[in-house]
Amino acid sequence: MTVRACPKPPLRPPRMSKPLKRSGWLARGKPPKARKQGSAFPKRRDRAFMAWLFERLEGGVPCDAECGRVAQQRAHLVPRGRGGADLGNVALLCLPCHQAQEKQTERFNAERGVDLYRKAQGHAERYGREVGT
Repeated sequence: MTVRACPKPPLRPPRMSKPLKRSGWLARGKPPKARKQGSAFPKRRDRAFMAWLFERLEGGVPCDAECGRVAQQRAHLVPRGRGGADLGNVALLCLPCHQAQEKQTERFNAERGVDLYRKAQGHAERYGREVGT
């Protein structure tokens, strides 16, 4: 038998403990409390404007990048994740132009020689005249 300088303590059986108690808002049968104020990140969505743009797409409008193709998609110039709104921030582009513009609007404008921001503002102004908001 080997002699150890520091013997191990004897093994004890594990203690049985009580189950954890749930906190108040997780108690079963009670929904979580709703926030009293608005969203911490306010949404700048305008569903009516986006629907109006979609109707224009169905009419077969030309691409805002002036490539000669028919516009197929609505492209946010400043992404919504970076705080971009809908109104005055959406251009109508064909699929190849939208893929080239994605997250690189400044470079796209310089390469193509167009100002998508001005065109998006034009869509917002036309929407305001036609719908009357």
